[in-house]
Amino acid sequence: MWPTMASLTEIWSRLRAALERQAADIALPLPLLLGVSAALHLVVAVLAVNPWHPDEHFQILEPAWARAGLAPMDQLPWEFQDRIRPTLQPTLALIALVSMRAVGLTSPFLWALMLKLGTLALSMATVVWIALATSRSLDRPGRRALWLTSLFLWFLPLFHQRFSSENLAGLAFFAALALLGREGSFRATWAGVLLGLAFVFRFQMAFAIVPLLIWLAFHRGDRGDGAAGWKRTAQVVATAGAIVLLSVAVDSWFYGEWLFTPWAYFQANLLEGEAASFGTSPWYFYAVQVVLWAAPPLGLALALLLVSAVFVRPGSPWVWCSLAFFVGHSLIGHKELRFLFPLLYAVPVLVAYSASAFDRILSAGLWRRVIVWPLAAQNLLLLAVLVTPAIHRGKEFDWHYFRTLWEVSERAEGAPVFVLHALEDPYAVRDLRANVYRHPSIVGIPLDPDRRPAELVPPTTPPGRLLFVTRNDAPPDLPGSVALESIYEAEPGYVRMARTLGFGTARIVTWLEAVDRWTISQWRRRVYEVRRE
Repeated sequence: MWPTMASLTEIWSRLRAALERQAADIALPLPLLLGVSAALHLVVAVLAVNPWHPDEHFQILEPAWARAGLAPMDQLPWEFQDRIRPTLQPTLALIALVSMRAVGLTSPFLWALMLKLGTLALSMATVVWIALATSRSLDRPGRRALWLTSLFLWFLPLFHQRFSSENLAGLAFFAALALLGREGSFRATWAGVLLGLAFVFRFQMAFAIVPLLIWLAFHRGDRGDGAAGWKRTAQVVATAGAIVLLSVAVDSWFYGEWLFTPWAYFQANLLEGEAASFGTSPWYFYAVQVVLWAAPPLGLALALLLVSAVFVRPGSPWVWCSLAFFVGHSLIGHKELRFLFPLLYAVPVLVAYSASAFDRILSAGLWRRVIVWPLAAQNLLLLAVLVTPAIHRGKEFDWHYFRTLWEVSERAEGAPVFVLHALEDPYAVRDLRANVYRHPSIVGIPLDPDRRPAELVPPTTPPGRLLFVTRNDAPPDLPGSVALESIYEAEPGYVRMARTLGFGTARIVTWLEAVDRWTISQWRRRVYEVRRE
């Protein structure tokens, strides 16, 4: 049941041979394309250091940091105080943290990067595995669309590297779905493991897991045996259930008491309405946001291809599960685009289904000249933007700002660095504290407008160890005879790019700032080094 070294070697040999056959069949240099895609993903992983949403940090890294005894447990988000969050993912992060610190690697920034790179390796392997597993049901145009979309759809590198619940849940679920495309006890067992992990990483994956189990139960299989479907389903459910029970043990260890977090989560967010308290949106929210976020006209074309897949392959479990997941989330009042991110692993498959059908219906020359090539050009342009550093700066959770404070503290070599702040806390994000990135040498001091900076810190504090943090656009007038030297300014990436190109004050840029609400944003931060004149 469990793979041996010999079996793993055999699997690798088969995958390599399958990849070579694919390259020959679709007349594309797949090894070269895989290398370019991996390089693009790696560059984006290094640049896109800010979480997509603060939960990506506060629901995973902060609990692991606190459980290691490096921060107070009572400063974690309310979900952990109410014990409704699964803790398998924070526990995995904790294992990595303890292992790194055991060999002297104590930087939290390096820890976060290692988690991202490990996730990226798993994601790339899963992308290749899904493409190989699903290509057998496609014709040549469909396979070409599958590989090119899997490797180069512009927004995928943004998410394949994220150690987030959405990414890991989607990775595990669709890897399991690819396994279940063919029969075998080994496949059913490991599919159950992956489905159990998908559910534990993100309970909302039940919207996709239940339709998959229904399909599996009634699928007659390669031999046309109806009973085989039920047998495979029972095997998958049993294995997935064992993983869920294991996660219960992990949760109980993490929280220090026995509890069943899936029920606690369901009760708090749905029965008691905690999720809705964060805002609700109309049922069509996702349909509109997907098109806009993916950048029209490419976003509109992708949406049409995804919808068409429902009619092209109505019996496919990829369609069933994706549609059920989308509809289920659309019926819940509280909506955020990131809740759909697990579906990103299904997008290339659904696009390939429709692309294969359209290639048969439309003239190949017209299809490519009028539609495909302009959209491909837009996709390449967006990929080029994605690998520029500026576009990833200026976020609600500002990794670059925390890194600035850390670097100043490191240069102080253990001496205290005093941070005067007009904020609630120099490490505050919303109503939480980013304790992971808090350097032990930082001493935060609330600014008193009636007192000189020299009165708030020891008089022997040298230049370079006294900072001032504010959200104002211009440096304030501090009491006393001091000079302020800017060392960090937070701003949206498009503003920085526009300024670099020489049109930072153009009307389009100011309009984008208003649309993005940056002009009234509480995310902005300015860091100044305070020097005595």
